[in-house]
Parts: sequence; C-alpha cells; structure tokens
Amino acid sequence: MNRIFRTIRRDAQRRVHPPVAICRDAACCVRRNTRPYALLLFVAVLFAAAMPAQAQDDAPPPYPEEDTGIYVTTQDFLNLRKGPSEFFAIWEVVPPETTLMAIGRTADTRWVQVALPSGRTGWLFVRYLVYSGDVVTLPVDGINPEPFIRQAGAVGVTIRESPIYDRVGFQTGTLPAGTTVELTGRLGSGSFSRYQVLRNDELYWVGGWNIRVVSGNPTRLFDTAYLYPYGRILTQLDEDLALTTSSLNRIEAIWQIIAAGGNVVCRDAPPRVSRNVTDLDVEQEVLFSPAVIALDAAVANTNAAISAFEDACGRASVQEDAFVDRADIQTAFDNMEEARININIVQSMYAPLQRRDPLITLLSGQAPAR
Repeated sequence: MNRIFRTIRRDAQRRVHPPVAICRDAACCVRRNTRPYALLLFVAVLFAAAMPAQAQDDAPPPYPEEDTGIYVTTQDFLNLRKGPSEFFAIWEVVPPETTLMAIGRTADTRWVQVALPSGRTGWLFVRYLVYSGDVVTLPVDGINPEPFIRQAGAVGVTIRESPIYDRVGFQTGTLPAGTTVELTGRLGSGSFSRYQVLRNDELYWVGGWNIRVVSGNPTRLFDTAYLYPYGRILTQLDEDLALTTSSLNRIEAIWQIIAAGGNVVCRDAPPRVSRNVTDLDVEQEVLFSPAVIALDAAVANTNAAISAFEDACGRASVQEDAFVDRADIQTAFDNMEEARININIVQSMYAPLQRRDPLITLLSGQAPAR
C-alpha cells in the first residue's frame, strides 16, 4: 500500500460550510456542501442580512477550540479582513512578528483564515506570512466564512480509474474515469507531482499522472514541498536569486548613468538584499552548499555596489561640490561584474538541483537523477 506521505501530518478535518448558491445557465438553486464542476462559483446565503450592522461587527465569528497545530507569523503590518479579498472590510491591523493560529484557507491558499486571542477571526494575505505546519490540511473556504464568491484555482478530470489517498498515504478508495474534481494543492511539480483534490467535501490526494487539467493553472496551487528541507531550499533559493538579480539590474543601470556623466536621483537606490535560505536546511542538504556560497557572494557584491552609491549620495547631502571619481565607478563595476558571475553560477546549478529533488524519486519510484 502506498504510504509515501507517512512523514506528513494527519488528513484534513471535516469542514462545515454554510449553504451555497450555485448558478448555472442563469438559473440558481440552493444546495448544501456541493461543489460545481468546471468553473466553481460559491455564493454563501446571506443569513445575517436582517441583523443590525453594529451587532454583526461586535460579534466575532466562532472558531474551533481545538488547536490546529498550524500557525502563521506576520512579516509586516497586515490588514485582517472579514473575507479573503482586499474588497472585504478591515477588522483591524495586525502588527509584524505576530503569530496566530490558522484555521482555514482559500482553494489557492492565497489567503489564510486566522483566529485572534480575542476570539475574532479574519483573513490575512499569505504573501507576507511565514507559516509552520501542514497548511493544505486547513478547511478550504475557512470556517463560517463571510459570504463571498470565488472561482476554482484549477479543475481536473481523471483520465482513468484513479486511487485516492489520505494525507498520510493510505489508499481510501478510487475515483472513476471522467470524474471532475477541484484541485486545491499540490506536492512537487512536473510529471510526478500529486494533486490535492476536493471531492464530496473531503480532501484527498491523487497522482498527477491520473489527472488532466481542464481549467486554471495548477502551478499556482500551494506546493507542500516546503515541508521538506530540500523543497524549502529550492523555493527560497529561487526567491533569493530573483530579488538579488532585480537589485543588481537596478544598481547597474544607476552606475551606467553615472559613468556616462548623467544625473541620478538618490531615492532611486534599490533595496539591499539578503539570503533567506537557512544554514540549518543547507546543513541537511549539503548538495546546495556550492550554490549558496555563490549566492552569498552575489549578495555581498550587489550590496557593495548599492553601498557605494548610498555613500556618494551621503556626501552630496552635506557637500555641494561632492563628486564620484573614476576609482569609485570602477570599484562599483568590479563588484557588479563579480555579482553577475556568481548569479550565473547559481542559475546554472538550479536546474540540476531541481532534477535531483528526492521528492521526485519518492513520487516516481525511480533512481535519483544524476
């Protein structure tokens, strides 16, 4: 029996949804706990339409007393909203470095529902969160959510009779060929990925080779590979590389204007960059060591070029005849050239490291790529 997910946490808890209105061909009917096929639109019935507005605001939605074991930490001041969209009203502003229990998510996991110590619940945008625990086990659409409409992130159809598994890898049944399911998460990417699917209000896992995607973009689904050190490094390395390259491109453009005798504005200085790949993960996955060393060099050289520009701006702010000489320009160009070389080294290593991901071996049953 397939138990490839035995290292991951328990399966999703059963979700409780309010009735939803599903509209097809301009005709609507009310059903409970039903998912449409193809494009799925969810409209929760407005139970509280007749309630006074103040009473609704003062009564926080209930949430489960059981600890989900999944937490998110804010990285900036974030708006806690009534629903999973920027169009919902703001409950309050959550300060940075605040850790909250997560209790729900959207199908694409772009928004996470959280519970505050006061008992109030709300939604935070996931981009500015650091999370711990198995996020995709959270109830899709959250718990007792505010009424909202959404479209499925991705929809697939089984191309053959397909076994389905719970979160720890035990087979729980099969799906007939031609079954339409909503895709709500993934593990890995490429030919040997697995999809989390929503079927009869339960979450299951199906081999990606058994699913034909008919709507949406599955690569935008939340990838649970972050639960593994190798997967975390790949994700963070890709992000670090993108941020470093962006800052390097911007500071290169500035120094090129200066070298040509042009004028630049000091507020155009790009942000300094840093490495988010952790040393602890790299210690567990030593294959990444050369790439991380090259990334550190690229970060240091890029920041050196940025610092040189900031120093010149600092001199200009206190000295009217301040200028940048040829030696300053050459030093900046030397740093930027070294940064570019190291970025190219990291980029050349990324694809081979991605192919060696042990998750691919785990899902495919093949030998690791060489």
